[in-house]
Amino acid sequence: CHNTAGVTLSLKNLFGLLPRRMYGDLNRGFMHQNTFRLMRMFVDINLTFPNVLQVIDGVVGATHSQRGEPVESEVILAGANAVATDSVASWLMGFDPETDYPTPPFYMAENHIKLAAQAGLGPNRLADIEVVGENIRPMAGLFESKPYFVGERAELHRRESRQQAAEYLRQREQLLERYLGKYVLLVDGKVAMVSDTIAEAMACRYTDPDFYRGFLTQVLPDEVQSEKIEAYLSG
Repeated sequence: CHNTAGVTLSLKNLFGLLPRRMYGDLNRGFMHQNTFRLMRMFVDINLTFPNVLQVIDGVVGATHSQRGEPVESEVILAGANAVATDSVASWLMGFDPETDYPTPPFYMAENHIKLAAQAGLGPNRLADIEVVGENIRPMAGLFESKPYFVGERAELHRRESRQQAAEYLRQREQLLERYLGKYVLLVDGKVAMVSDTIAEAMACRYTDPDFYRGFLTQVLPDEVQSEKIEAYLSG
């Protein structure tokens, strides 16, 4: 299980490919700045680096979180498609791979497995997945996700990150004139932080209580802006 993503299996595992120097710190904090970005980033990595083999070592899993209590599930899964493999694995853990926020274990953000299926990376419907080997059944009750926050606070973070991304687009020309190349954090439609580097920007995550309410990005012209900020309006 995972506090933010609900489950951490083969799709999410590619997070480790991101270079730390590009995303602020050891934890690639820029990608964690809002959960709307984070879940879609898992999909983008898998679109960029498609895998041909996934092996999930579930001999001992973890309930509650990535650092949670061990669960001796005694299962090893291998698959030729990451979405299909993760769908079967999450089903085995007792979760529905077709469900979505805010249904468990996806308390904080959208189901990244479902987002990957919608992007054409593979099937997340068990009826569409061929499973071979021993007969398997869900381990109901053994796994439970314990997110960092749920309910109104989770909705606040998701809603406000999207609203501030829309505000960034509305103010883009003025921001380009004043902050070109810098990292800005928009909160309540105002620039709450300006940094010259991503490392400086990420240092604020530990001191600014509004850090996760806002929208952090580097102010760049459209032709060199790598993030499709318009995605926040349609997701």
